[in-house]
Amino acid sequence: DYGEGAISVEAAAACPPSGGGLAVDVSGEDQAYLQRYNLTEWPHLEFPRDTYVRFSFNPGGVSIPPGETVSLLKMRDGDWNVMAGLKLRQEASGYAVFLELPDGTSDEAALPLPAGWSTIVVGCRMHDWVGVWVDDGAPQVVTGVQHAADFVQVLILGKADGNWSGSTPSGTIFFDDVTLLFGAYPE
Repeated sequence: DYGEGAISVEAAAACPPSGGGLAVDVSGEDQAYLQRYNLTEWPHLEFPRDTYVRFSFNPGGVSIPPGETVSLLKMRDGDWNVMAGLKLRQEASGYAVFLELPDGTSDEAALPLPAGWSTIVVGCRMHDWVGVWVDDGAPQVVTGVQHAADFVQVLILGKADGNWSGSTPSGTIFFDDVTLLFGAYPE
């Protein structure tokens, strides 16, 4: 829990029929996230297969300054390189999510979020592609991606960025039913 009290499990943050979800206060310039380092015990069995994170998400009326984004999820390797990420921005019509790529750029092809809860899947295949799916709709997949490592080692969920120099976001976003999925192939 990196967030100094900005993260809590609450009934108000739950996606029905769940009884409690993760509330992340994105207000201000600081980060607020949960982190899982070493997704599996050594030896890591997930490489070089696909890795996916599926979760229910509700932007909860958060306010994001024009031209700014909030990083919701990052998959990283052991050296902290981004393997895949997901960002949220506020638009005139509501909210949209888009991919953060391993080279530090963002894919500007955004997927709009409906009002309320959505099911989002972010995935990557090492040295091949990264993608995002919203409510089982058509995916946004970027191919020809090169990664710095052969497997995802770190998962970060919440508000994975900070250090704004100007206007900052405010409000609380909600996560529920977070599931890590990957192919594990022992000898």
